[in-house]
Amino acid sequence: MADGKSPAYGNRWLGGLKKHPFLVCVAILAIGFSGIGAFTDHLAKVQDVFSARSPNNPAQAIVNVAPPTVTPRPRGTFSEEFSLQERGVWVRHGVTIRVRDIGTQEQPFAILGASADGRVQFGERVLIGSELRLPSQYCDSLVVLIKSITASVPTTPSSDDSQKLPPASQDALPDKKVVGQLSGNCQE
Repeated sequence: MADGKSPAYGNRWLGGLKKHPFLVCVAILAIGFSGIGAFTDHLAKVQDVFSARSPNNPAQAIVNVAPPTVTPRPRGTFSEEFSLQERGVWVRHGVTIRVRDIGTQEQPFAILGASADGRVQFGERVLIGSELRLPSQYCDSLVVLIKSITASVPTTPSSDDSQKLPPASQDALPDKKVVGQLSGNCQE
């Protein structure tokens, strides 16, 4: 001011505030309350992160999730024929069928095991017409029907025929076979 210039804009503004102390007080209080409000809002958000009662807490959100609805899978009906020799294994539709032994006494029989869960346990002798009902959590019905059992020993080849065969096949092998049918109504 000594050089004759007008006071700077900032000095004029401060001078105007000095003339209105009430406005200065209101402005300072407004700035203070705004800062306090923002601070407490951030504190509440930080508390929500660490609080177990918060809906924003991932652990709590997992607990509040409704269990998924399970829609039943469609059922499919099937019927398939199988043919097994002694010591044979057949696997289809999640069912394992094994034949341990085939023989004849009064009539042809087979010692057979079947399972829908993979653990085949051999049971008693089964005869033609026998039905094995298998339990399964995925099937309404699961049935193994024995249609035929063949347990015959072929005739020994003549000396002329045995000369035509390779040495390994010269021994007469028994013709032992189980033919059956697997049918069920299971989830697809």
